[in-house]
Amino acid sequence: GTMGTVYKARHLTLNEERAIKIIHPVAEGYSTMKDLIFLGNQGLSKIDHPNVARIYDVGEVKLFSRMRLYIVMELVKGERLDRVQIFKNLGKPDQVEAARDIMTQIAAGLEAAHKTQFVDSRGMPVDGIIHGNIKTRKILFTPEGVPKLIDFLFTDLSRTQKIKLEQPESVKTMLKAERPTDFMAPEIVKGERGISKQADIYGLGSVYFHILSGKPRGDFHFQSVE
Repeated sequence: GTMGTVYKARHLTLNEERAIKIIHPVAEGYSTMKDLIFLGNQGLSKIDHPNVARIYDVGEVKLFSRMRLYIVMELVKGERLDRVQIFKNLGKPDQVEAARDIMTQIAAGLEAAHKTQFVDSRGMPVDGIIHGNIKTRKILFTPEGVPKLIDFLFTDLSRTQKIKLEQPESVKTMLKAERPTDFMAPEIVKGERGISKQADIYGLGSVYFHILSGKPRGDFHFQSVE
């Protein structure tokens, strides 16, 4: 993925499966990345909602003589939303109803994050957790079909100038193929405004547009009518 490689793991004591994300090696800004991940996950661990993937632990470990950061998360075994083929016949009422049900659940998860309040390790109060990069591949399904929002905060860090990750070529190719305007508000892409709760809501609407139309917003040309 953009931020790291995810492994399926088993907790030996609890005998439960987890997902462990090992962050890609940090070429520049390791201390900044560590602070952001540790502080961000401190808030994310407070969220207990069926439509948000749980965070269990964060830490750092030395691998091959380099310090690496890791995140222990809930293992969501289902498919990603961008790979689900349930919207081929959107003329049928049940398909539209399925799309609405998915987005209602994700909106509830996002609302829970936006309303989460906590005091971080610095003693600073935090009012709400912003996702920052909502798109179809950030929504996973459980085998039972429950959608879960993943990757809060972290993907957007690759845009900061203080942090440079050593990403595999496959990740770089994927990022080149993605268009920020498909899910992100134009003013965010242009750098005119920062990431906010409102930007999350825009991203959520863009995802809904995508699954209803079958194509991302970037495939359409919108023209205002006076």
